[in-house]
Amino acid sequence: MRSPSVTLALAYAVFSVLYLGAAAMPLVVPITLPPSVLDAAIPRLPWTVWAYLSQFPFLGFVYWQAQGTVAWARNLRGMLVATVISAVVFVVLPTRIPREAIDADAATTVAFSLLYGADPATNCLPSLHVSLALLGASGFWPERPRLVRVCLAWAALITISTLTTKQHYAVDILAGIVVGGVAAWLARRVESSGWVTLSTESESLPRTRTS
Repeated sequence: MRSPSVTLALAYAVFSVLYLGAAAMPLVVPITLPPSVLDAAIPRLPWTVWAYLSQFPFLGFVYWQAQGTVAWARNLRGMLVATVISAVVFVVLPTRIPREAIDADAATTVAFSLLYGADPATNCLPSLHVSLALLGASGFWPERPRLVRVCLAWAALITISTLTTKQHYAVDILAGIVVGGVAAWLARRVESSGWVTLSTESESLPRTRTS
């Protein structure tokens, strides 16, 4: 049986290929999105980049909590589906947001520089950052409701930070929520139908964990 760490490494490799590959081969010239009235009213708060980057420890926490439960495969499937859907949109209808000059303390400026260097400016709509955060939080429902509440609060902070860092506009967030909802629904359909059985579920793993 493939170890969870190997499975996650393969999943991240697939994500990277789809996400970065989509940005490298758009079918049309990316559309520059104009800010809405709501976007214009939201201040840019550079320090919230740390909440934005907390996506990475958040997803690590999600999979640490999911190990040995049905939520493991549920989260993995949902995130894969969301990534595929988003990558298709990034290729067919690429969008971009103008990136503003960074005016912050040294550490925050470095964080933004690394973010801008690694994250393509054209993968805006839908916000996959939001989709993955919501999928990670909701994947524990209904088995662990208290953990869901904690994760949803963290995911909400991440979602807000996508707006205050000006990485995304409100329309990107709405699209990311829709993509996350569709991906979660499809992942649970697969789970209930038994179409696919991942190795993490094939060894008589417990269906629930208390929290």
